[in-house]
Amino acid sequence: MQTIKNMNNKGFTLIELITSLAILGIIIGILGNVFLLNLQSSDYLVSRADMAQEMDQIVESFNQDVHAASSNGIFPSTGVDNQQLQLKDASGNLVATYIMKQNGEFHIVHYYNGNSDDTLITTNLDYTNSSFNTQSFPIVLTLAFLKNQFLVNSPVTLTTTTEVYPRN
Repeated sequence: MQTIKNMNNKGFTLIELITSLAILGIIIGILGNVFLLNLQSSDYLVSRADMAQEMDQIVESFNQDVHAASSNGIFPSTGVDNQQLQLKDASGNLVATYIMKQNGEFHIVHYYNGNSDDTLITTNLDYTNSSFNTQSFPIVLTLAFLKNQFLVNSPVTLTTTTEVYPRN
């Protein structure tokens, strides 16, 4: 009969098992939240870095093209769903066309020896907060990018403004 009592003392009670499972569940919940926060932070930083790279590409190209354009060769236009800025050199040849679309696209069209190259730079353009200001010199390009995030309620936003004087 003593052997039966010793066998009963070797196991766990139901309360001990439930308590250990509850503690394990709390620990897993905390670790899951930490992992989720790290994932959100990483996604935010990667999106912001991608948008900054796209902005830098646009600003660099814009500076080069405006410098190549004549001060009399700057032609802005606004359509139903886009804003455009055409740049022409002193001979009247198109250098580039910058296109902001309401659907969030930003295109740059470069012209070389009668050929054109249309490049889609981004689809994250915030159209309502982006503009070309050509009323006077310098020409001002204001860009605002907006990207909705995976697992995050607030979008990533990035803005920049650059002023460029065309060469005569």
